[in-house]
Amino acid sequence: MHNMVMLKYIGTHQPAGMIIDAQEEDVKKLLDSGEYDYLDIKKKIIIPNKEVLDDNSKRFDSKI
Repeated sequence: MHNMVMLKYIGTHQPAGMIIDAQEEDVKKLLDSGEYDYLDIKKKIIIPNKEVLDDNSKRFDSKI
């Protein structure tokens, strides 16, 4: 019996986000196509740290 691997369709055609069970010998071909990715891998989202020039949150009001 062949092992099955769950893949997620990440291509541009419908149905987007479809989950499939692929046979282990087909997984490399599907991943190389660029239209599928492993289901359990979550890609990291990196947000660059932006410096805000007009940040008034650290200033205080000198009026008493």
